[in-house]
Amino acid sequence: MDPNFGHAHQQLMAVYEQNGEFDKAIEERQRTGNLAGENSQDVTREVNSLRKAYAEKGARGYWLRRLDRIRADASRAHGRTPMALIKGYTRLGNKDEAFRLLEKALKDRLPYLIWSLPANPDFDDLRSDPRYANLLRRLVPRSE
Repeated sequence: MDPNFGHAHQQLMAVYEQNGEFDKAIEERQRTGNLAGENSQDVTREVNSLRKAYAEKGARGYWLRRLDRIRADASRAHGRTPMALIKGYTRLGNKDEAFRLLEKALKDRLPYLIWSLPANPDFDDLRSDPRYANLLRRLVPRSE
């Protein structure tokens, strides 16, 4: 409805990442940066870096580069950084680090956890691990 609604493009980027369509995800990163008024040179540098990483190392290269960016932006993300880091570590197969950060997010009562953990497909690769069920049980306690 509104092609200039930046949040829609952020969500579209996440959908493309989920589907493994990294070229399209990178295009959406360019759009979100432009719509958000970010420095165009910084956005171009980041997008070119993502393209290069993806071209050289595939999905793993893409996620490694995204993690670099997430860490660099950590001071400005207002609570979303832990969820983005968890997503990145999950995509890279580093479950131990993902669960370490999930435990910290639960301890810190990170508000994004309650609506992200139960159903977000970004965490599908964690669901078969017993630590996931334990974490979910503590996040959403059931009354007997």
